[in-house]
Amino acid sequence: MTFDIKMAVFPQTSEDHKRMMKDRYDANKKYPEYGGVINVARADIPALVKYLTHASPDYDDYLKDEVVPLRVSGYMNTSKNDKKYLGLKISPDYKKQQDVENGSSISANTKASESSGGGDFAFD
Repeated sequence: MTFDIKMAVFPQTSEDHKRMMKDRYDANKKYPEYGGVINVARADIPALVKYLTHASPDYDDYLKDEVVPLRVSGYMNTSKNDKKYLGLKISPDYKKQQDVENGSSISANTKASESSGGGDFAFD
């Protein structure tokens, strides 16, 4: 069981921010130059949750914390309205996913193994 989550990241202008923020827009504030939404399909949710809660975390020296890696790949695309955007695909790290599927990983969420079953997950 795996997942592929798609995302589109569009450039955002001050006009875009004015349109989205309406009366909350502040011309003196710095806004992101790019933005988008990750839409997770209902069918991908169980695989994503299982991966995130059961993959053995790696230690990240920069963050000074344990992390579960997600792979991202992308292409420059053009929308139906002729707007350029970066199309991204988020997927599990292959080795981590294999460990999860083979049951040889250590849960990144210690409470996940204490769950009473039935698909309930405990999150910190």
